Amino acid sequence: MGGLGSGRFPSQGRKQTVEESMALSIGLLQRQGLCVGRRDIRSDLSWANCAIASVRILTKTLQEPRPRLRLLYDVATDNGVMHIDKPVELVATALAHNACRWWFQCPACGRRCGVLYLPPGQRFFACRRCHDLVYASQQFKTNSRAFRPSLLAKIV
Repeated sequence: MGGLGSGRFPSQGRKQTVEESMALSIGLLQRQGLCVGRRDIRSDLSWANCAIASVRILTKTLQEPRPRLRLLYDVATDNGVMHIDKPVELVATALAHNACRWWFQCPACGRRCGVLYLPPGQRFFACRRCHDLVYASQQFKTNSRAFRPSLLAKIV
């Protein structure tokens, strides 16, 4: 154990990261007033440096038993462009003073999550666990994390 050649090489076993993926945050949507409303809301979101130009969000809250978003977007595939129309359920948890916190229900596993991700090469938004995503800082060895320049800049 632990002999020459053992261990993980940098290119071996590298997972996709959250930072490489497009993220759809429920908090961002709430701040923009797109989560819960009295009528259908149409909005376009776009990301810089990605293959997908935009995601259209249709919010339906009062007409349906459970509030949900409908994501409409295009994904580039080997055969051209694939049009995606995916509903995402919204779940509320009660807070103090008659307030509530909204969450996405992951379309893949049904878990409650605050952010849905679309990694490069994937077709559907899902939670971090379903896409097996990690944070970029988790790709470094534990003893070298403290010496990363980006972390040192924050300390100084």
